[in-house]
Amino acid sequence: MSLKPVEAETTQRQKWKRSFDFLFSMIGVVVGLGNLWRFPYLCFENGGGAFLIPYTLSVVFIVIPVTIFETSFGQYCQQGLSKSWNRIPLFKGVGLAGMVTVFHSTVCYIIILVWVTRYLVSSCENPLPWTSCNNTWNTKNCVEFSHFNLTVRNQTYQNGAFQNASARKSSAEEFWRNEVLQSSNGIENPGSLRTDLALYLLVLWVAIYFCTFKGIKWSSKVVYVTATLPVILIVVIVIHTSTLDGASDGIYFYLVPDMTKLAKPEVWLNAATQAVFSVGSGRGVMIVMSSFNKYDHNFFRFVLNACF
Repeated sequence: MSLKPVEAETTQRQKWKRSFDFLFSMIGVVVGLGNLWRFPYLCFENGGGAFLIPYTLSVVFIVIPVTIFETSFGQYCQQGLSKSWNRIPLFKGVGLAGMVTVFHSTVCYIIILVWVTRYLVSSCENPLPWTSCNNTWNTKNCVEFSHFNLTVRNQTYQNGAFQNASARKSSAEEFWRNEVLQSSNGIENPGSLRTDLALYLLVLWVAIYFCTFKGIKWSSKVVYVTATLPVILIVVIVIHTSTLDGASDGIYFYLVPDMTKLAKPEVWLNAATQAVFSVGSGRGVMIVMSSFNKYDHNFFRFVLNACF
């Protein structure tokens, strides 16, 4: 196998205009829904602050080495995912598998973005539609979201049976199931087309097309928004939720470490899975991003910045 640079073979390939374009593209991959939603849930379920120990170790010993390899490999090959792995004939299937993985994850994420868009539009209403039981989609078992926990506890205590309380549904859950999804009672009853969700899906696919059809010429501008906006939203949400009643209790249960959880293998597995999932290690995304670097670009510090 020849180890000579391949830059001369791909002189027409676009390059990042600024080194920070590559950095923000990496941050845009790392800072996403996986960190906004999935990480807090896993941290709460797997020992609070104790979960940060296996997570940090997974980042140091798994994510960073794999990301360094993918970034250096993509920068060396100066080609796309499948063509990069073609340079090692034995591993051609790795590139094809990466393309299939990216395709499936994109199809999955676009649906989640449709739901996010639906909630974003609904959040402009006053009052918020998921806070009350006075809507057409609510049932007789609906309990207003702000009183749901108290109602369930009282119902359980009065009747002495948990199954009686389980029939109660919060207004937020009914909004999700009965209005957003309009879920049916089984696969044999598919229901009707959700025209609003289909419209949001179309709009998002069109937006993605316009972000990518010019290559990194346009993508390099978009990543400055997609990389910074989630960080800004995280800061705003943290500040706002910290001022709510009971915020100190939530922070306590979220961060106070339960070291006994570290004895469970599934906690370590969840930490490693989340670390790999959040950075996208193994999917080939970093190979593609780094292939637009100059051949002698110093990427090492950017990898460390993005992973941490």
